[in-house]
Amino acid sequence: MPLIKINVQPDIDTLHRRFKEMVDDFLRAPMPLIGNRRGWVPPVDVCEGSDELLVVAELAGVEKESLTVVIEGEWLQVSGTRKAPFPADYRRFFQVEIEYGRFERIIRLPVPVDPASAEAALENGILVITFKKIDADSPIKIAVNEE
Repeated sequence: MPLIKINVQPDIDTLHRRFKEMVDDFLRAPMPLIGNRRGWVPPVDVCEGSDELLVVAELAGVEKESLTVVIEGEWLQVSGTRKAPFPADYRRFFQVEIEYGRFERIIRLPVPVDPASAEAALENGILVITFKKIDADSPIKIAVNEE
């Protein structure tokens, strides 16, 4: 019986390309608009100057009244809600890319900061939180009170 030589490489290449397109389409698909259990995740930048630390969060559409900013030790928590700008009875969407609802970001601050120096400002959808850095290795003088 003669052996038949089959070249399957073009079929494997096609299969690989189609699978890659499928995965790319899935990853580009928007998350659910409302009701996402984990909420949406705003992008955050953290940068350091010579004497301060800056945390910047992109919060377009979030109202100041819905924001909560808490620092505890080396952790900063920013949470809030972005309300959908259309009536709840709208059911038919043609394109969905913006996420709404609750969000929470917990960020580990990379350097020691003075929590009492914290200042936060929300302008044009950008939250900027500024902290004065402290030197954790420098001695701290403690006042002794008489009783």
